[in-house]
Amino acid sequence: MDRGDNLKIIKNLEETNKKLREESIKLKEDAKKMERLRTIGFLSAGILHEIKNPLNFINSFAKLSIDLIAEAKDVIDQLHENNDRESVSEIIELTSMIDSNVLKIYENGMHAQRIIYGMLGQTRSGASVFEKTNINQLLEDFVKLSYHAIRGENNTFNCRLEFDFSPDLSELNLATNEIIRVVINFANNAFYALNEKQKKSDEEYQAVLNVSTIKKENHQLEIRFKDNGIGIPLDVQEKLFLPFFTTKPIGEGTGLGLALSNEIITKVHKGTIRVDSTPNEYTIFIISLPTNL
Repeated sequence: MDRGDNLKIIKNLEETNKKLREESIKLKEDAKKMERLRTIGFLSAGILHEIKNPLNFINSFAKLSIDLIAEAKDVIDQLHENNDRESVSEIIELTSMIDSNVLKIYENGMHAQRIIYGMLGQTRSGASVFEKTNINQLLEDFVKLSYHAIRGENNTFNCRLEFDFSPDLSELNLATNEIIRVVINFANNAFYALNEKQKKSDEEYQAVLNVSTIKKENHQLEIRFKDNGIGIPLDVQEKLFLPFFTTKPIGEGTGLGLALSNEIITKVHKGTIRVDSTPNEYTIFIISLPTNL
């Protein structure tokens, strides 16, 4: 075999390697898209439940406010006729109730809007968009959404949700859509662990997921997901963030959720993730994010 033949072989190998790299990149991107679509599909029932509640509030308080305004008009007419103090007091009470109702309508409308915008964001791909985000509100909204999605598939599963949020957190500059994905992944994993333990436990067992935020020194925020589920053995903890690694049965997990979450936290947000767990007792995932991005 002469030098020319060797060069041809080398060239062919280089071209083959290039094609394999391109295929690998494409497969990775396709896997990310499939994981995103899988998450959206899984959350459909939760979305319906979470939006139904604020919409019920909006409709109820809107109807009540309409009735109160009609009452106020009647009282105003009486006030014009009689010019009495009792009518003035009643007007003040009615307007106060209307003000309270309108505030509830606004809050629940914003709740529904956040969920809709958050889920619409999950359908988009492309560069990360950073924006001011209320992390406490985001955590509560999407942990509840994940819970209702789980309940939509298995209504025998019950869990107590606890939220312990740092009250002095200002809005953070985050890639909101990506953080939503992280929250959903960690919540889903916690609910899976809790559900598995509930199946094996007696009636006295109470599944609990505690989600907390802690403002630390040096411009750091900690987000903690703590559950009292089945726990994670030490040898499994070391593999948790590897792509396609999963302990779930075939068809129940892709092994991409935690790997993508790790990428979002460490690469997109320059943060860290660590885990602490004792089998059959508890698991805590601790996310650290810089607050000065």
